[in-house]
Amino acid sequence: MSKSLKIRWARISIALSIIMLMVFLFSGNGIAANVITANLNITPSANVSPGTQLNFKGSIFNNPAFSHPPGTRLRCWVVQPDFTRVTEPVDIDYPLPGQLVTIAFTDKFTIPSNAKHGKLYNFYLVYGIYYPISAKSSVTVTIKKLQISQNKVLIPITKKTENRR
Repeated sequence: MSKSLKIRWARISIALSIIMLMVFLFSGNGIAANVITANLNITPSANVSPGTQLNFKGSIFNNPAFSHPPGTRLRCWVVQPDFTRVTEPVDIDYPLPGQLVTIAFTDKFTIPSNAKHGKLYNFYLVYGIYYPISAKSSVTVTIKKLQISQNKVLIPITKKTENRR
C-alpha cells in the first residue's frame, strides 16, 4: 500500500470516528444531562461564621425526566464542586410520583476557622459516580467586625474649699 493511500485511509478513519462520536453524544445516549430531582438544604443558614458546623438534609422527589424508574436503588451523598465528599453515602429507593424521600445526613461540615469574610462554600447532592441531582446550595462566611468606639469618661471637677480659720 502506498504512503498516500495510507494517509487517505487514516484521514477517512479519523473523520468517521469524529462523526460517530458526535452522533453518539447528540443522540441522548452519551453523557446524561443533569436532572434536578432533589433539594439540598443546609442549616443553620446561608450566612455562617468560621467554625460553624453545617448540617445537610436532602429531599428526593420523582422527576419523570430522570433516567431511573421508581424503586431504583440510588447511593446519595453531599459533595463540593471539586467532588470532595462531605458526607458518607446513603442508599435510598427512588420515590414513586407524588412521594418524597428525605435523607438527614449525620455527617457535618465545619467551616474552617481561618475562612475569610465573603468566602462561598458550595454543595451538591449527588448519586452514583458523582451525578448531581440537586441544584447548588451555598453558604457564605460572614465575619462580624467588632466596633470599637472610644468613650470619653467625664470626671466632674469640683472646687476644693479650704477651711480658713
